[in-house]
Amino acid sequence: MARVGSLVILYSEISAGVDEIIETNKDNIPDHQVEATRKHLLKQRLKQKIETMLIYLDAKRTIPPEGFPQIEASIEKQFESAGIKDMMKRAKVSSRAELEARLKAMGTSLEREKRNFTHNTLAKQWVREQINFDEEITHTQMLEWYQRNLAEFESPARTRWEEIKVDFSSHSSKAAARAAIAAMGNRVMRGEAFSKVAAEADGTTASEGGRRDWIEQGVLACKELDRALFGLPQGQLSPIIESPTSYYIVRVTERQQVTREPFREVQATIRGKIRQERTGKQLKAYVERLREQTPVWTIYDAEEEAAAELSRRQNPSRY
Repeated sequence: MARVGSLVILYSEISAGVDEIIETNKDNIPDHQVEATRKHLLKQRLKQKIETMLIYLDAKRTIPPEGFPQIEASIEKQFESAGIKDMMKRAKVSSRAELEARLKAMGTSLEREKRNFTHNTLAKQWVREQINFDEEITHTQMLEWYQRNLAEFESPARTRWEEIKVDFSSHSSKAAARAAIAAMGNRVMRGEAFSKVAAEADGTTASEGGRRDWIEQGVLACKELDRALFGLPQGQLSPIIESPTSYYIVRVTERQQVTREPFREVQATIRGKIRQERTGKQLKAYVERLREQTPVWTIYDAEEEAAAELSRRQNPSRY
């Protein structure tokens, strides 16, 4: 699948479990998209594996040769003492032989998993030496981040409401449907209970007296209905509203405006977000630097270059 410096990445190193993921999510993946989904998962895993190998090779280049075997041996010992037990638990098997058989069926082996564990663990440990996780985050920086990202801390306006609905398909014409809902609205205006009138109307809410649960602003496909629900005074009957298939009369029973978590309550969250952004940028720059130092080849290179060339031809102004 790829070469990273002197190391080779095999298909079996990144394919284990992919078919199980697709099988688990088969109800959400159309048949014609199964292969594209498999390819997407493989490319995702390959990218992660390449980054791990780049970092592993950097550690191997930098750590004194006389100490490197001892470090790998220590990590392998971790795998033997705890890693295998964890794998057996996840695979729901009770012996090493059963685990080997399960791994073989998935296209891998215990020896290969140990090698992957060693590479991954050493890469994670080495990254901690290359990235500053403890850089100070000031109150001012957190406040600026909060102000730039207010939407993350807002809950949209929402309303609880009730409806009288008349479908066009339930009457001989749209005019007849409009006359029917107008008559129902008049009954409510004269003092008849909304729920009683709504129970005689159409739609799934009729049996509930027209009651609808909370809905957020902007969710409904019918924009006129959305405007009424978030513009009408609470408790006021709406005029007749037309959607592509029905007429409605609605009434807001409860409304909550846009709310925002105050800065003082989300500072821990913001600190974590800033730290994540900073470490992410450092990691990206570090991996890009390693790519410049280490030759990387994948089976997708020609395909991606062709796609990039096509994009350049179709959008020359972008380049």
